[in-house]
Amino acid sequence: MRVPDINTLSEEEILAEMRSAEENRRNYFEFTHRLKDGSLRDVAVFSSAVQLTDRTILNSVIIDITEQKEVETRLMHALRQKDSLLQEVHHRVKNNLQVISSLLSMQSMSTENPESRQMCQVSRDRVRTMALIHEKLYKSDDFSQINFSDYIRTLTEELQALHAPDVPV
Repeated sequence: MRVPDINTLSEEEILAEMRSAEENRRNYFEFTHRLKDGSLRDVAVFSSAVQLTDRTILNSVIIDITEQKEVETRLMHALRQKDSLLQEVHHRVKNNLQVISSLLSMQSMSTENPESRQMCQVSRDRVRTMALIHEKLYKSDDFSQINFSDYIRTLTEELQALHAPDVPV
């Protein structure tokens, strides 16, 4: 079989890729090749021009990467599922922490006992602290660390707004 019989690209596209390899602009390609039985396989092609006495030939090594491509596809699918699941978990944790904070605020407002009110406010502040850490970690590119100074600044602003809403931050 000739290259145009094997490669699924058009003859013009094949010639352009071959020129690219001959001129040493590129030496690695990924193509889809058609086997003798008509089945398609993904291949990696490493090509380089070889100068002979009277002409230049293109030397190519072709490696079947079909299974590797299938594994990459499954991994990308699994990664998208993981990201989707992580977003759902984040959303649920955020909502649950907000519900807890709201319940503590409502409890604080409904009690007459100053000590109980204070305990509800402290508990609400602790929940808010956890929510902030969760949010900073979720928005972080690296889950193993957060920008601590940014976290402290945000936490301070939020706590000040909760306890002294009339004081500008």
